[in-house]
Amino acid sequence: MTVNRTEARRLYKLALKHFADLNLQLFKLSEAAELNIDEADQRHKMMIVLRSATDTIQALARVDIIAQDLVNQVNVAVAEAMKEPTALVSIPVADPEYPEEEAYSHVLALQELAARLAAIYGLDIEEKSHGLTSPQMQLLRICENIGGSIVYLLQKKVIQNPKSEHHVKHLLFASVRAVFPDALPDGSVAFPSSLKGHVPDLSVPIIKACIETKVARSKTDLSTVVEGLLGDISTYGSSAYTTFFAVIYTNDDTLTQDLLEEVLEERKERSGINPKYNWKWILVQGPLALVKSKP
Repeated sequence: MTVNRTEARRLYKLALKHFADLNLQLFKLSEAAELNIDEADQRHKMMIVLRSATDTIQALARVDIIAQDLVNQVNVAVAEAMKEPTALVSIPVADPEYPEEEAYSHVLALQELAARLAAIYGLDIEEKSHGLTSPQMQLLRICENIGGSIVYLLQKKVIQNPKSEHHVKHLLFASVRAVFPDALPDGSVAFPSSLKGHVPDLSVPIIKACIETKVARSKTDLSTVVEGLLGDISTYGSSAYTTFFAVIYTNDDTLTQDLLEEVLEERKERSGINPKYNWKWILVQGPLALVKSKP
């Protein structure tokens, strides 16, 4: 009997997403006063994500009997995480100025167990998917993890809490440029139309890819952002740029990738949009500074 790798792969990817979300929720809990959010409410949100993460890895451990030896270890790790979710551990890093950094110990333990389960099930973690080349998959991962990168920089007090799309866009560009030296910032590439030139937020010529970055602080914002981007789709693209990543960055826990995809399907069906080029939509959770309302 063969392993159900499709289900194992689905659960593994879901577990990784939950672990990233959990790191963010734990950070927001530890910085609740600084971020001006209610600590009790944030603890409740963190526990919801923690339960999702632990439920997922327990399901992953039970996909096939060949992982039976790890089931008990997973259960123990889950129990310890539920008992003391905010526990920290110091880990060495390759930084002469800060040779150690603190990390959430239970997230590390769960991540390690998930990786061992993936190896037992024979998952190809670096496999190509969604019609992307391997370098484009690298770019996708950078986009998916920009929230975690921003959290790290905030923890190190290297940056201040981003306030707007402008800040997120340039932080993302810095991460992309580190991997793709030919990356171009906004204003470097344009797709002309009869009315105006449409300029992506950043471009990576060597892999024929561009990124559009938006910030959504609410469901209303998300709807507006999606409508705007869908309206631009027909104007983007050329023989030099055939793949596009729409990165929507939010600090609203009620906004999810599933909700984004639901909204997209609804809008596409209603408008009949059929993009000529390859678009990937990514919703990323991360910290945002509060915006003072106008008097």
